[in-house]
Amino acid sequence: VMIKVVCVLKSCEDYSWDYANKLYENVRRNSLYEFEFIILTNLEKFDVVHNIKILPLTTGLETYWAKLEIFKIKGQVVYFDLDTIIVNRIDELLKAIEFSSDAKKHFWMMEAISDKRKFASGIMAWHGDFSFILDQLPTNYIEKYDKWEQDYIVDRLEKNNIYIHSINDHINLASYKRDCKNKVYPMVDVICFHGKPRPRDINWFVGGKQF
Repeated sequence: VMIKVVCVLKSCEDYSWDYANKLYENVRRNSLYEFEFIILTNLEKFDVVHNIKILPLTTGLETYWAKLEIFKIKGQVVYFDLDTIIVNRIDELLKAIEFSSDAKKHFWMMEAISDKRKFASGIMAWHGDFSFILDQLPTNYIEKYDKWEQDYIVDRLEKNNIYIHSINDHINLASYKRDCKNKVYPMVDVICFHGKPRPRDINWFVGGKQF
């Protein structure tokens, strides 16, 4: 079974196809695994490398909430926000997904960089069918959760008695703003850009290296 690497590109000012292409290249360069790369988008003009599969966004969910459509994808799946830079091997995480035995109990989220919450949705992974996260979204989701779709995801998993494993147990994550403005330390596997700047704002130049 091939692992699926998933991301979302929704029309906005911050992101474009170069993010998807760079993420694909980052994964290909930093994994020995074969994988299927999937991007969900509401854009109609595509500018991607030939190994990227494109699926339409169909629910009309606003802003960050469109991310929930990734849960339509079943199997062995890992999701990355587009403003993620992978600098070292991620095979330990992919191996954990591949060998998770009880599919319904295996869901991973990255630990939140902010102290205000435990988990964040910038990187997630699962093995099995977690479409209920999208299907059970309440109509008043904005009123209840504001912009914090990660809070809804955690809430929905807990209500379905699913334990959330930490992605940080398998890859070393760092914040660009907090940890990597001037240097990328050798133990770092993945750099997360939360808020501004985005990778394009710094010309994809991190710690003396261009990505």
